[in-house]
Amino acid sequence: MYKFKQQYPIYVQLRDILRDQIENGVYLPGTAIPSEKELSEKYGVNRLTVRTAIEQLMKEGVVKPIQGKGVYVMGERMNRDLDTLSGFSRTILEKNSKPRIHVLNKKLRNAGLKFSKIFEMDEEDEIHYIKRVCFADEEPMSIDEIFVPKVILPNLNELNVSDFSIYDLYDFYHINVTNAHQTLDIVTLDQNESRLLNIDTSQAVYLFTSITYADEKIPIEYAKTYVRADLCQFTVKFSN
Repeated sequence: MYKFKQQYPIYVQLRDILRDQIENGVYLPGTAIPSEKELSEKYGVNRLTVRTAIEQLMKEGVVKPIQGKGVYVMGERMNRDLDTLSGFSRTILEKNSKPRIHVLNKKLRNAGLKFSKIFEMDEEDEIHYIKRVCFADEEPMSIDEIFVPKVILPNLNELNVSDFSIYDLYDFYHINVTNAHQTLDIVTLDQNESRLLNIDTSQAVYLFTSITYADEKIPIEYAKTYVRADLCQFTVKFSN
């Protein structure tokens, strides 16, 4: 039976033990840790203590409960620089992970009032709409909703947007992407959207809303991206 120190709460010590084991590869990302019953018997503590320790690890994003299966170890959160313009696939490849994109919807639609103002076009002009789920190592990471004027990428509906990122297509068509204006919010998703990301409806996600420009001033893309906060973190660099 494990001997705990008297001066610290047992659940804190057990949390630290489990975290150390995860960090040292005893329990690998994507695998389950022992059940409450098994941990209770192994360390000679009651199941409430075990549950509290595991809940602490959940709050840290180290483990995640999967209904009917157990508590699973999460992989290292993916870091992305907010001051770098890059498509999803390129970013994932740079992190030595395997990207996959599943397109849910791709169609032409009228710009309407909102997008006519954003893209400085007539309301009747056509824009492309793409909705997709982005995966890294088969784990859903984000949902993208992308709007691009037809005049920018006339043949987008005929192009393979599962194997090529939008930024790849900009390169193919010699569109000089220079900058973007981006805002960040914290939101929750409805049941259907949460299911796409394999998360609970109570779990918050990052919402990035961005307008991308070519040649500094030509708006070429409006996007809303919902990103799992438990799998991603973002870095902003400041300088004088």
